[in-house]
Amino acid sequence: HGWEARDRPVAVVGAGERAWRQVLLLRRFTGDLVLLTGGPSGFDDERLEWLRAAGVAVREEPIARVVADGGRLTGVEFAHGEFLPRAVVFAATSRRPASPLPAELGCTISGAAVVTDADGHTGVPGVWAAGSCAQPALTVAGSAGHATATAIALNDALLDEDTGLSSPGR
Repeated sequence: HGWEARDRPVAVVGAGERAWRQVLLLRRFTGDLVLLTGGPSGFDDERLEWLRAAGVAVREEPIARVVADGGRLTGVEFAHGEFLPRAVVFAATSRRPASPLPAELGCTISGAAVVTDADGHTGVPGVWAAGSCAQPALTVAGSAGHATATAIALNDALLDEDTGLSSPGR
């Protein structure tokens, strides 16, 4: 979340709400922060003024490339040739489903998530979703835990299906 970038020159590449949130988070760790939008930021005047007052520069010009030397990041080069030294670059990307398969199977999709109940069932018979597929904000560890809980619920559902009887409390 930015601790590794503390007190270093940082750039956030992105625009819109995800970039805004990333900048707010990173402000806690560095006073040398630049937002690179690669075009219009999409921010209203109020947010742009807040960023200026907070000392966060907003650069809207197109980015040509991220530059490294010997495998170590050195900065960002803009399309017009200017080089901006940076030690760290964060990409504020948007989330989207990695595969069209859940939608093709009839699952409900909300944003980047396959909609499920608390156990991971999608509402489509025989289709379950786990981890960041169902909860995109989960980390690897969180995804593994969610997948374990979903697997337990799935196994219970299969046992119920085998016997034709529901487990108590289900």
